[in-house]
Amino acid sequence: MADRRRGQPQSLGSVPDMPLLEHDMKEHEQIDIDPCQMRGVQHAAENIPLDSPAATVDHLASPTIQSGERNMAEPLDAASLDMNASLTTRRAALAVLAAPLAAQSAVNTDGIAEVIALASEKNAAFMRGDMERWSKLVRIAHDFTLMQPFGGPASHGFDASPQRLAELSRYFRKGKTQLEVAQTYSSGELAVLVMIERQIGEVGGLPEQDWSLRVTEVYRKAGSEWEFVHRHADALVHRISLEQLSVLARGVSSAERRPG
Repeated sequence: MADRRRGQPQSLGSVPDMPLLEHDMKEHEQIDIDPCQMRGVQHAAENIPLDSPAATVDHLASPTIQSGERNMAEPLDAASLDMNASLTTRRAALAVLAAPLAAQSAVNTDGIAEVIALASEKNAAFMRGDMERWSKLVRIAHDFTLMQPFGGPASHGFDASPQRLAELSRYFRKGKTQLEVAQTYSSGELAVLVMIERQIGEVGGLPEQDWSLRVTEVYRKAGSEWEFVHRHADALVHRISLEQLSVLARGVSSAERRPG
């Protein structure tokens, strides 16, 4: 997730072999920058201002910059100073473009990996009916919402009483699970997982069968822990027909579907 240590810019380090800085730029030189690269500059500027210590690169720190035959270390008039400042700013922008924001990416990657591991372990415990383990892994947020595969409106909050957990431990038994992550998202303190929970087990007293679900889960960073904020699950891993979908959409019960 995003690094919250504001005021502590992360150094880009020295970039001595940066291809974009191989040749000194001439006065009034035009620079073509791809729009995607410009978005990279805008994104980087939110984290590392160009006038901050983090924008310092060896090429920019050089006390003398040669431009044609003139030594830029010599006294300059106001116009020359403006031109030199413009050159430095453009060089800084190119430095940000060329240097990958490794530290920022590492924060996002580490956070998402942590959430995926948590989701996988908690789901495995749930399908086994090991609610003691599940309750130790999961921190339910105060504003938690659940959209169950049984349908109906979203529920708010979660009953984690010993009685409820005991009921769940009897309801889910002998489950085996595998998490298939389709996509992840992260923004600020939030992490989102889009996944398929591949699983078989005994549910509600029924014989063992496939109980795979399509799932979206949302987690929120709270201190050093991840709060479980939202879960939306459905059992439509296997494609269904339009007729079957229309029955589900109407909410028709099995009794009403029987002929006669």
